[in-house]
Amino acid sequence: MKTLVARTIRIVSGIAMLLLSIVGFLLPIMPGWPFLLAGVILLWPQSRLATWVKKKYVRIRMNLKKRKAAEEAKKKVRND
Repeated sequence: MKTLVARTIRIVSGIAMLLLSIVGFLLPIMPGWPFLLAGVILLWPQSRLATWVKKKYVRIRMNLKKRKAAEEAKKKVRND
């Protein structure tokens, strides 16, 4: 129950921040980008995009580790 309330508050406040960012982009007095950033940060964990990025990040990180290990192995062979 506690997590449902916290999630609901997070979603509602994220949407409110996004709406404030739209108002901020339309009005020259109020900047919109801080509200846009806050809204995206609040809504990020609930999005499908976040899970997709996490999966891609893990895959890219593994590939980088493999490449680095292969390069180090090549350097060792060259030095020997």
